[in-house]
Amino acid sequence: MNNNNPTADGKIIAVQQVLDDNPLSFFQYLTIILGFIIVLYVGYAAAVMGFIGPALAESLNVTPADLNPTMVASMVGLAIGSFAAGPFADKLGRKMVLLISVAIFGAFSVLASMMSSISGLTVMRLIVGLGLGAAMPISITLVSEYTPIKVRSLIVAVMFCGYTAGSALVGFVAAALLPHYGWQGVLAFGGWVSLVTIIVLALFLPESAKYLAEKHKHPEKIRAYLNKIGHVDEGVQFVGEKSSLNVATAPASAQQSAIAKLFNKELGVGTAMLWVIFFMTMAYIAVYISWLPTLFGLLGYEQSQAATLATLFQIGGTVGALIIGGLMDRVNPYKALGIALGIGSLITLAVAMFNTNFAWLIASFLIIGVTISGGMVGFNALAAAFYPTSARATGVSWALGIGRFGSISGSLLGGYLLGYNMGFGGIMTWMTVPVAIATIFILYMGVRYHRAK
Repeated sequence: MNNNNPTADGKIIAVQQVLDDNPLSFFQYLTIILGFIIVLYVGYAAAVMGFIGPALAESLNVTPADLNPTMVASMVGLAIGSFAAGPFADKLGRKMVLLISVAIFGAFSVLASMMSSISGLTVMRLIVGLGLGAAMPISITLVSEYTPIKVRSLIVAVMFCGYTAGSALVGFVAAALLPHYGWQGVLAFGGWVSLVTIIVLALFLPESAKYLAEKHKHPEKIRAYLNKIGHVDEGVQFVGEKSSLNVATAPASAQQSAIAKLFNKELGVGTAMLWVIFFMTMAYIAVYISWLPTLFGLLGYEQSQAATLATLFQIGGTVGALIIGGLMDRVNPYKALGIALGIGSLITLAVAMFNTNFAWLIASFLIIGVTISGGMVGFNALAAAFYPTSARATGVSWALGIGRFGSISGSLLGGYLLGYNMGFGGIMTWMTVPVAIATIFILYMGVRYHRAK
């Protein structure tokens, strides 16, 4: 065991201390890469309908509007999957839930490619959504539990880039397969690749050492994992750790369920605030994802110009995730996220009032992407750090589940506001409200929870 380890107390050691006292090892990089690949598949499967929609509508002889139930089913599945995955992962382990979730969205993507009706495809996409909704938060949980505190937010942000990469990958795959194999080929490709990858995940993806320590399971397996990071002596016992953000100052009852821990005296207010933040921020982003080209159409811009602005928003989100993730590891993470969202709120309001200059809109939506879409990735890293090991998977997955309902609400609200003919400025003024609320809540969380370490 590392003789300089300050937390070693006799033969008891905190898993996190081994991670913090040693440089990132090949074992940790491999875990991060496998998490990236899972999130890449999630991005592929989530975005695929947007690319095959026209071909699918033509093949089934329906209008694009007739595909709405299929689109909504996937979003509902994402929300349900997020809620279901966390408690199972805190009880059964992260690896098992991840393997099952990848198997679900892989197998049912293949089955979806065999459907010949809207109803059949809707059912398949609902089940695919269940797998997708489970895979994302548990990947965040597992990867965050193998990273040193000083780079945790940045690594979670890097892993999240897999989602963007997966969404972009669909475009290349669709361009190559659609002419020869139709929409069925694009769906089946993602499904079969996911299923084959399960073999790699089963062989090389580790169980969380923190989870095993928390459950007092397999000390030799924990030691074997940690010896791939730094030397640990035989006979050492391991403990879980409290939240790196110093939230849980007293150990929770071992008899308390993960769900009950989310609402205990120390975490309850923070849980409620994270839910509001996830709901508001994901609702805001969903309006852009669903309606951005239509919004710019209100200003008289061509589709190509609207596509440019939408692309800048996505690019800004990826760049912002890396910038904000790096900042969160170096300064007060609540303050970093609060400032980012505050800037995004002010730019949104400015765009509501001044929107006649295209160059200004380009700069504005790039900044909005960096601050708000990038900040959303930061909130996932914050949630992973906020909760203790015994409730981390449930805390992250339920916050994301609430956020999924925010996405559904945001998409519906965007259509509602457009239907009221409020104009671009009016809609953007309303868009300021959710991010302003999220800004206030995250800054308050900083005041309430952030303490000097």
